[in-house]
Amino acid sequence: MSKKKHASAARRLPASADPAGGFVRAMISAGQGTLWACLIGVVLLFAAAALAGAQDDPQRLVRPLGYAVSGVVAMLAGGIAVRRNGRAALLCGVLTSACVLLLFFILSLIPAPAGSESLPVWLSLLLHSAVPPLSVCGAFLGRKRGKHKPR
Repeated sequence: MSKKKHASAARRLPASADPAGGFVRAMISAGQGTLWACLIGVVLLFAAAALAGAQDDPQRLVRPLGYAVSGVVAMLAGGIAVRRNGRAALLCGVLTSACVLLLFFILSLIPAPAGSESLPVWLSLLLHSAVPPLSVCGAFLGRKRGKHKPR
């Protein structure tokens, strides 16, 4: 068997054929997807700040736009991870949701400015529980589909 055929056969192996290698590959893809999604998220936050600043009462839009950007970041992280991995959408989605939740936890350790309101615990739990489904949804939407041949 030539090297070219062997390499293409190795790429087509299912993720379950090499569980340890598949997990490591998915974890690396999840890290890369989270990193790229966070960079895109920063750009989206600047755009959201510009949009909120153009309103009469910008404080009214800050939280909803921030939550929307965090949901988009979770979906983008899953989609980018599965694109980089090439397979295992569910695994990439779960791993990216863990990475995004870890990032949110680290960001929550930054003290809030004096006088700012904190969210009720139930609302915070609800918003954080939305991250895994959004990340998995983004992973399934971002997976590569087979090329359709014209009939």
